[in-house]
Amino acid sequence: MRMYEAPPSAGLPIKFTDLLVRPTQNLALRSAHFLGIDEALSACSGTACLVIALQTLMQTSQRRVVIVPAFTCPLVAHAVIHCGLQLQICDLAPDCMDFDDVMLRQLVNHETLAIIATHLAGRVLDLAPILSIASAAGAHVIEDAATAFGATIAGETVGLQGSFGFFSFAVGKGLSSYEGGLLISKSPALLARAKAWSEKNIPARAGLELLLAVQLFALQIVYRPSLLPLCYRWPRLRAMRRGDTLAAMGDHFEGPLPLHTLGAWRQAVASQSMLRLRGYQLDCERQARVRVGQLQRWPGVKVILDASDACGVWPLLWVVLPSAVVCTAIFEALWPQPFGVARLYVRALTDYELPEVSLSDRSCATAQKAVPNARRLAACSLTISNSLWLSDAHFEQIMAVFSKHLPAPPAAECLAHRAASATAAAELGRVVAVDPGHSANV
Repeated sequence: MRMYEAPPSAGLPIKFTDLLVRPTQNLALRSAHFLGIDEALSACSGTACLVIALQTLMQTSQRRVVIVPAFTCPLVAHAVIHCGLQLQICDLAPDCMDFDDVMLRQLVNHETLAIIATHLAGRVLDLAPILSIASAAGAHVIEDAATAFGATIAGETVGLQGSFGFFSFAVGKGLSSYEGGLLISKSPALLARAKAWSEKNIPARAGLELLLAVQLFALQIVYRPSLLPLCYRWPRLRAMRRGDTLAAMGDHFEGPLPLHTLGAWRQAVASQSMLRLRGYQLDCERQARVRVGQLQRWPGVKVILDASDACGVWPLLWVVLPSAVVCTAIFEALWPQPFGVARLYVRALTDYELPEVSLSDRSCATAQKAVPNARRLAACSLTISNSLWLSDAHFEQIMAVFSKHLPAPPAAECLAHRAASATAAAELGRVVAVDPGHSANV
């Protein structure tokens, strides 16, 4: 039997010819051109970008409290703690990635340095209420757009609504330099400060850069359906068998945050790959629109979509199911299969073991308070890969598992969703169906 694995998200595959480039420090310039802005700052990771942004804002203010959503990557909290700032955690609105506005207003005050607003899973957050609350208190907003490189709000790239925005170029998040990130700002003065801080405080680490360059080269070899079982699914299955759920889900983070410059050759590889990124994202969008329609026909199933006037990117489909029991049953049936079904994050942020940090009294109270909406989102949601390697036949197998645990959709509703899906696909062009063996040529 031929080995096959769809990645959990639709990262742009690197071609061998992308590796045959001369080292150059042009990733920030090429990325800025891609986003339609004047300048940007490259870094070794999205987390490093957040550290640089926070350190820059700390130079301009005596405030030391940062508010983060209760459902986000634990590395966001690690970055806040790394900077010596006080962490406050705010719950979300029900079954979505928006903040609980009432709780957010209660938390924001004269001590608040920044609110980190997260565009999760390529989807675009409604920033208007966050910006309003922050502005009233004199606080900054930082947009965590780690998986949303190429997404827009009102035709403008995400990341420019607040004081800073950042993207991740880690494996599977669209464009990849194996590890890497990009920081942007609408304020030339703030970005200049960020560059100055980075040049002074971020060292070059030749040994680590060599290791990452080797890993990037290896990524080009193994990032294809026939080899992903060896480096992705099988290691995670072994972790699950030994009871290490966080490692199995890719949520295990420990040790100090690595901070170093992004090497010239990895910058050049990502810059070369970027020439194909826009077309790849459009192909993923065509596929996603059809499959979102198929998912929405199920009663009680919600697919997380973009805020109005926004256009996200589609590395995966983020689905909220009616209950934790249903979600667990579907997830346990599909996760061991090679169909790219995963969890965005295993837990709410309050339920991870974060490094020791001195918190304000209000922050302690917040951390101990239940964040029911974030916990429900962690328990009731899963993700489905939108990789072009996940064929229609594979997606139908996922839907077959849904049918075992969810009530059948009404016939009329099913037909209506299929018609809507077909219309959306026709508007965008042909629906892409890529054969798994085509990976080397994508």
